[in-house]
Amino acid sequence: MRVVHTKIKSSGKTLPGTYRACIEMAAILEKNDELDEAIKVYQKCIQLKKADEYAYSRLMILYRKKKAYQKELAIIREAITAFEKLYNPVSTKNGNQFIRKISNAILKSTGLSDKKGKTVFKPQPILRWQKRALLLQKRVKK
Repeated sequence: MRVVHTKIKSSGKTLPGTYRACIEMAAILEKNDELDEAIKVYQKCIQLKKADEYAYSRLMILYRKKKAYQKELAIIREAITAFEKLYNPVSTKNGNQFIRKISNAILKSTGLSDKKGKTVFKPQPILRWQKRALLLQKRVKK
């Protein structure tokens, strides 16, 4: 198997081209207290796999360690947006109308959506990140 690497501009290190290798490299950099390099590698992981809860969470933690609260807040918002797109796909009007009606009826009968068809609950990473954003905004205001 061939692995593609790209150079990190600030240092001579190279980034692996696969997601798993990126995560492993970022963990090693984190253990060695090379936070700036680890941040770049986690950002590369997000480019490789957009809806990745682990990479977003680690980025948030690293920015918190560096006390870069504005960057952390930006990452939180980016993560929430990415996961909302993942969990709320755009419904197409060209799809099978019968299946759409049955799906909506099941969601309403189980209490997972309201009368208008919008989901009532938010998946765990989104809810957790929204709480984190609120706490971070309070911290920044102080």
